[in-house]
Amino acid sequence: MDLFDRFNRFASQFGELIADDIRAHVELGAALLERGDYDAAIHELEAALARRRDHARALYLLGLSYMRRGAAGDRALAQGALVQAISAREGFAEAHVALGQLLLREGDLEGAAESLRVALPLIGEPSLRAEVEGSLGAVYLKMDRLDRAVRELRKAVAQSPDNAEAQGLLGQALLRSAQKKGEPEGGPTFEAARLCLQRAARAEQPSAGVLKVLGELLLAAGQIADSEKALLRALEIAPNDAGTLLSLGALRLHQGDVAAAHEQALRAAAQRPESMADVHLLLARCHARSGSPDQALAAYDLALGALPAPSASAESDGKRTAILGEALHLALKQRLLGKAARLGMARGLRETADGLAAQSLLPDLPLPEAMALQQRALATEDTVEVRLAGAAIERRRGNAAAAAASLRRAAALAPGDPRPREELGELYRKEREGLPRETYGLLSAAQRHLLHTPELASLLPEASLLLAALDRPLLLTVMGEFNSGKSTFVNALLGEEVAPMGITPTTATINILKYGRERGGRVVYRDDTSRDVSWAEVPALLKAVDESEARRIRFVEVLYPLETLQRVNVVDTPGLNSIEPEHEATAREFISQADAVVWLFTIDQAGKATEREALGTIRADGKQILGVLNKIDRLGPAAEVAVSAILEHLHDQAAGLGDLLELVVPFSGRDALLGRKRNDEDLIARSNLPALMEALEQRFFARSQMIKQAAARGRLHALLLRARALAEGLIPAARKEESQQALRLCQADALIFARDFVPAERRRLIADADEVHKLAARETLDFVRPRGWPFGENRAAPADRDFLLGLLDEKLLGMVAASRGRAVEALGEKDEGLLRLLDEQVFGRYRAFARGYLRGGKVDDFFVRVLPKLELTEAAIGRALERDAPTSIDILEAELLTPLRAFLDLRFRALQGSRQKQLDDEDLLRFDLEERVLYPIEALLAALGGVDPGTARAEGL
Repeated sequence: MDLFDRFNRFASQFGELIADDIRAHVELGAALLERGDYDAAIHELEAALARRRDHARALYLLGLSYMRRGAAGDRALAQGALVQAISAREGFAEAHVALGQLLLREGDLEGAAESLRVALPLIGEPSLRAEVEGSLGAVYLKMDRLDRAVRELRKAVAQSPDNAEAQGLLGQALLRSAQKKGEPEGGPTFEAARLCLQRAARAEQPSAGVLKVLGELLLAAGQIADSEKALLRALEIAPNDAGTLLSLGALRLHQGDVAAAHEQALRAAAQRPESMADVHLLLARCHARSGSPDQALAAYDLALGALPAPSASAESDGKRTAILGEALHLALKQRLLGKAARLGMARGLRETADGLAAQSLLPDLPLPEAMALQQRALATEDTVEVRLAGAAIERRRGNAAAAAASLRRAAALAPGDPRPREELGELYRKEREGLPRETYGLLSAAQRHLLHTPELASLLPEASLLLAALDRPLLLTVMGEFNSGKSTFVNALLGEEVAPMGITPTTATINILKYGRERGGRVVYRDDTSRDVSWAEVPALLKAVDESEARRIRFVEVLYPLETLQRVNVVDTPGLNSIEPEHEATAREFISQADAVVWLFTIDQAGKATEREALGTIRADGKQILGVLNKIDRLGPAAEVAVSAILEHLHDQAAGLGDLLELVVPFSGRDALLGRKRNDEDLIARSNLPALMEALEQRFFARSQMIKQAAARGRLHALLLRARALAEGLIPAARKEESQQALRLCQADALIFARDFVPAERRRLIADADEVHKLAARETLDFVRPRGWPFGENRAAPADRDFLLGLLDEKLLGMVAASRGRAVEALGEKDEGLLRLLDEQVFGRYRAFARGYLRGGKVDDFFVRVLPKLELTEAAIGRALERDAPTSIDILEAELLTPLRAFLDLRFRALQGSRQKQLDDEDLLRFDLEERVLYPIEALLAALGGVDPGTARAEGL
């Protein structure tokens, strides 16, 4: 029996008091209408109206007869008859409802809504009122007035919870409302929609449309198995429904079965040609998934062509924009820049960020115009496409650093999109492939890398010194233990008494002999200040400096216009066995910067263990060492034999010194200096100075540039190894494992809550509610006054009503508090903000609902309608209270458990999202450090003959 029949029978009980002949025509017309003989019914009703044109019931039945017959012109006749019926009888609810249904069929949604709204206050019978509320909600749903649709459908469902149609419509209205408001999947409105749809699906004969919408909702929520069941059931009911076929195709595509999705799209096309836009859209997604972008873009074009013209409706325009957006992103991902630019200029996209970004990528677009479009795009929204376009434009400008920064931002915006990382890796690869192989180029590249890498900025000064070292004279460091004659050796080498001699260890300073156009000196202090001194002051400065002043001095530069110093700078260091702590760091810095080292052995102490250790350290640093066996003038007439024995002794040391030294030259610094000052050739020859100069020339001076480059490359290699160690220490490997573990624990917690806690809490709440009902039933038995005779009524005083209301309120409050406590304990949360949300969205919300439910008349209804006729037993009263209290299973499920599930789902989704974002951020940081910081170092090492970047990558560096 449909709504019209129910209203017709209800109206027949209140027919007008009219003459018997008119009544006969009206009643016969009603009977013929019920039998389906519409022509005969119309004949009888017209006969009645011929006698009385304002007979409201006859007009109403005539309108229904025309509606049912549905011949050409009948709808206009039906509408006219119903309008007259409404005019003939004030408050004619049935006629208003019938007119509303007629207008709904004609597509006049505003008129239908108005008629149904007018009818509602006129209907007293609750079940009929609920059906009209459901009809009005359905009209609002068609009008996309979702808040009003939800309101009316909630009323209908509250009155008739078993009405599957109303449940299904409410579920669809809630779903569309959640989508329109942008609520995240799994939010409370989504959950309420799912619950309504599932109730509607449990009907004996569920609607195929409800099952379809439920399947789509479950698919969006990731419940694939349940979605498949719902969609297959919908197809059993309506095998040829194109919408369901397309939804099943979307499910198959989600499952990765492209062929099955393609088949469902073709089946849908055969069933309903008007759905071709959706068919082509599904086919486009199938082609995109199978790696056929050209076919996919062609299908997107067909989908757009199948839509109504632009501005036909807001819904079609929104769908057009969504399809254009999908096609645009596919074209951008496939680097089909011409197609992407055309799509970006389409209506609906041309002013969006991604549309502007696509327009900026046209290959023949002038660079200033491309930059302007990209800046407009970035001002609109910061998206991955905007950043990728920005990187492409920066590459056109030749600004690799800005391109890399834009790509890193793109990778952060879309961690799952491989394009930013691929392009960033390619950008870095090209930079590495462009590295030079010659020394100066490598030093410059290393300096640039350290300059543009803040994480390695501490190494930049050393890299700058390396580059400067190539253009300075050869840096020769003279070393040896204290009193080995280093200063005398330096003076003999230069032919001038420049270096101080005869100083004490406590006043010894590090001295650098450099070329200067005029003789002079410069003192450089440890606080980076300096002062120039005249040549006359230099001897006193070097020989007579006091201990406190010596400790303040980092080194002293001695400037002298000597041709030899244009080729070589000589560093004169104190003996390593007597160096002061204040000078140790500076001495070792000069040793590390030295291109070559001259080591002075004393004739009577050559080859000591301390010397072997020092020489081994210097050689390990890549320095070339020339040994000088000094003070041979002490040996007297048997000098030649003694020198040979000492040289043999040096080469025969344990582990040998021969592998550490280029050569060992016997020498007398004293005789050489004296011979050069006196111009005494015999004394010079006896000092062996010519052999020493020849060794220095062959081993060092003639190969100065080669030695400097080799030293620079060695120092660069050591610097890069330190840089690599520093970069590797920045990569957060341990944190990744911790974040992955935290994510797994969060996922496990979400599963435990969904599988264990919520079902257990449902059982506990039902048990607690049952105890509340029992207690209230016992209290009711105490105060109720039973009926005294068979047709009497049970009675209770107004104070009893207040007492029961207070009791239920108190017990419900305790029940909710206990449930909240269990939830808080299980969550283990102490965050006040989260607990406030838990109250607002779940427990506080339910408390407010329960209080309003009780005080809104339900307890009064129990006393007025139920209790007077009720059997006075604890079980009967408990069942009645359960029906009229906010603790029934359905209400607990809808008003407490469903919001709790939604809260927990959102909570764990947020936690998982946070953990996943942390993982993504760490992964991006790792990728950035590897590509931007570490791999360029590996490339430089490879160019130096060090570590192969490919090997380093394979080893997970």
